[in-house]
Amino acid sequence: MINKNIMIDEELRGLIQKNQETLEDLEKRVRAIQKKLLWHTISGFIKFILIVGPLIVGFIYLSPIVKQYLSGLKPILEMLQIGPSAIQDMFVNFNAPVEVDNSINSEALEFLCDPGQRDAIIQSICK
Repeated sequence: MINKNIMIDEELRGLIQKNQETLEDLEKRVRAIQKKLLWHTISGFIKFILIVGPLIVGFIYLSPIVKQYLSGLKPILEMLQIGPSAIQDMFVNFNAPVEVDNSINSEALEFLCDPGQRDAIIQSICK
């Protein structure tokens, strides 16, 4: 009877030792997975910053340049009778047909045909 108990104890110790080794191996694997997950999270954040950051900086930096460019085109758009409301209507009613008034009054036509005025417009836009 004592031999059986000793054999059972030895078997239990062997099983416990095997379980401990398996648990240690699993702990090492879990730590490795956690490290990889941490680095994937950090690299994903860096990728996000590298993609979105230049977009935000570009928007902030280019908005005054675009406003200046559009202010230079304002006389031409006014002569062609295309105002901000017509442009907004094109974006709001994207699928709806847009009615454009192609008639140019004689004053605007003379203005566009005058080489001095065209040069002045080009100089104001290209500054």
